[in-house]
Amino acid sequence: APNIRFDICAKDSVGFDGLVKGNLDFIVLPHDRSQPPTTEKQLVWETVIEDEMVCLMSANHPLVDKELTVEGYLAYKHIGIFDKELNVPYFEQCLAQQYQPRDVAISVADFGSAATLCHHTEFLFTSSKKWAEMASQAKGLVIKTMPFDYGQVVYSMVYNKLSINDQAVSWLCDRIKGK
Repeated sequence: APNIRFDICAKDSVGFDGLVKGNLDFIVLPHDRSQPPTTEKQLVWETVIEDEMVCLMSANHPLVDKELTVEGYLAYKHIGIFDKELNVPYFEQCLAQQYQPRDVAISVADFGSAATLCHHTEFLFTSSKKWAEMASQAKGLVIKTMPFDYGQVVYSMVYNKLSINDQAVSWLCDRIKGK
């Protein structure tokens, strides 16, 4: 695609409203499979990657050499991701119902900022495993398996039904979906 031009922006700056209004072609984001974050009828949600949740911590965190238990997970403060459009994640609901809510000490707008904070604190960061394995901000952080059942996590591509009629958007969406 020699003449392609991308404008990449944070979801928080445009949001699902940008898809509805036609200001944005699509959003790719991780979420709980059981819980698509919006009920907008004109938005289509297509799973592109299946994933799982992990707990990230700095290499010198007190839990690094220990098996991560629910008690250990809940004993430390956490970094949360602020998103005014997403529902409360299923893993948060399960944790609160089965044990207790996490102590979120700070919320940031994106995974990269959360990982950067994680490097310099004893805070824990719950993230997508695929993101944690690929992102440069997560390099050097220790990845631990979640100590409780949290449901299924996927990355979905979300787009407006009308925008898929655009040949360029349709072509790009097909590439992202691996077709």
